[in-house]
Amino acid sequence: MERNGKKYVEWKARVNVRDNFICQECGNQGRDAHHIKPWKENPKLRFDVSNGITLCLECHKKYGRGGRPKIKDGKAVTLYISFDTIERLKDQAYKNKKSMSQYVEDLINGDA
Repeated sequence: MERNGKKYVEWKARVNVRDNFICQECGNQGRDAHHIKPWKENPKLRFDVSNGITLCLECHKKYGRGGRPKIKDGKAVTLYISFDTIERLKDQAYKNKKSMSQYVEDLINGDA
């Protein structure tokens, strides 16, 4: 299972939408999804939304490997959804008379 694959991106989107893009540690805007029970030790919970919380980048750094940000090819790795995309999702959800979380769920499942 690829950590940056489609299932991971879908899991991250579901966690962020559920938490209204609010960091569950400090209350600021957040876009990082953090696994409560570690990815490596809990393969069955990797894509379980209940095993995730939304964090801002600063709070997420506290949970990284030894407090360090995750690094790939010498760069910090963060998957995020732009604020413009969030606003478009809100507009489409409203037009379709759905909650944003239901609209994103339908998009992921190909039902939107």
